[in-house]
Amino acid sequence: MQCPALSLLLMCLGTVLHVIGLASHQWSVEGDHSQGLWRYCIQYVCHGIPERLSTDYLLTCRVLALAGMFFSFVSVTLIGLAIHCKTKQPRIMVLTLSSTASSSVSYACIVSCAAVWRSIYSDMAGIGFSFIISIIGGTFLIVGVVSFLYYIKTDKCDRRLLSI
Repeated sequence: MQCPALSLLLMCLGTVLHVIGLASHQWSVEGDHSQGLWRYCIQYVCHGIPERLSTDYLLTCRVLALAGMFFSFVSVTLIGLAIHCKTKQPRIMVLTLSSTASSSVSYACIVSCAAVWRSIYSDMAGIGFSFIISIIGGTFLIVGVVSFLYYIKTDKCDRRLLSI
């Protein structure tokens, strides 16, 4: 697999992992209780989190996680455009740097969400797989865009693939 495709694959995988983490309910786990951003479960029976229990911290986590998802979609789109761009090097670099900025914002949102979540639910026994998957997804996103930027800057991949 050639380097831009590998970078795009890492970024897509990161985005999918973050979306899975965002949507699932095991951010915090204690015994047979688990809670995510949108619902809580007791003995595998899940319910939506009632509005009266939605604290400002929980709403902050939701907004940060959704912003992380939005910026990861933007970043993947920009790298996809850079790979398939039929123009000169400056436009590819603008798209790549824009994607790097978007990935950085996405990762910052994901990590901030995780930090706020742990500050709220530090009393629960453990972190769940959804929490971990979301952070791993953000990490894959950053690694993918940085590897693409590295390949562009150091000519470590086939320039014909980038149509330069």
